[in-house]
Amino acid sequence: GNIPPACGTGGGDTDGLTFDGTNFWKTDRIGQTLCKITKAGGLITSYPTTNAYCVEYANGYLWMTTLASNRIRKMNKTGQVLSVFDLPSYCDPISLGWSGDSFWVSASGTNLVRVTTNGTVIQNVHLPFASAYGVAYDGVNLWVGRQIGPPATIVRLKMTAIPQSFAGPTNLGNGRMRGA
Repeated sequence: GNIPPACGTGGGDTDGLTFDGTNFWKTDRIGQTLCKITKAGGLITSYPTTNAYCVEYANGYLWMTTLASNRIRKMNKTGQVLSVFDLPSYCDPISLGWSGDSFWVSASGTNLVRVTTNGTVIQNVHLPFASAYGVAYDGVNLWVGRQIGPPATIVRLKMTAIPQSFAGPTNLGNGRMRGA
């Protein structure tokens, strides 16, 4: 279904989207809201936010990044903030992906930062390209959206035993997989 117009005011952007197994959660930084939406597109509820950008569902909680403050908020499904931790000043979180035990944060510029659920940095990866926007982990590979184009692409990073390096990338371009 479509996203209900009541979800966010102003521009009604969708900056972050995640699924909790039952419903979708959407962030709207312009409308300053976090919205809970059914699969059919019905608005269940919305919560006010400040600078909400990315959202990820992991371990029974919502994790939301905020722009300008370099923070990740841990929230329950009623919108209550349970804890907040700071990211490194160079991070400027653009997206957030769960890898089973930690988060990958695409930072502005050419960095990916891996952090624990309490904010401890456990890995930094320097990418051979700029503007990483969107990150997902499939259990083996890290997938990173590359915003600069055209065309915008998705890159597969084959993580190796050396934490700061990778073998790759594989460019997926325009939604078609090549060499994956």
